[in-house]
Amino acid sequence: MAERIYKEDNIDTQVKLSKDGDTAFHISVAKRRTSFVEKLLENMNKEDLVVKNNAGNTTFFLAAMSEKVEIVKAMMKKNEDIVKIRGDNDILPLHKAALIGHKEMVEYLYEVIADEILDHDNDHVELLISLKNHDWYGK
Repeated sequence: MAERIYKEDNIDTQVKLSKDGDTAFHISVAKRRTSFVEKLLENMNKEDLVVKNNAGNTTFFLAAMSEKVEIVKAMMKKNEDIVKIRGDNDILPLHKAALIGHKEMVEYLYEVIADEILDHDNDHVELLISLKNHDWYGK
């Protein structure tokens, strides 16, 4: 139903809908609605994916927290640079996924970005600590 409303009324997916500055795309990603996210992506351009909410998070940052690797992959097809955009507390989506313990997401994001962007301050150390805290390192 939401898809039909967006198409019929030609609603801009980047309009802020909540007091937190979330767009329809932020909300769809946060709710892990994979098929709806993919439909919205069809009508978006790569710049639409860098819009941040009031907390300073892009939709990709929220997707990295979602455990839905397929959403992250779909978004990266549209804009491969979004993996480099830091969210709240100046951390990468990779770090956020590691902090909350989403192993499959961490493995995918690390494979995608490798050491290319882990050169900011203590990125390597912070990632190592998160991995160790979840017992994913050294076993």
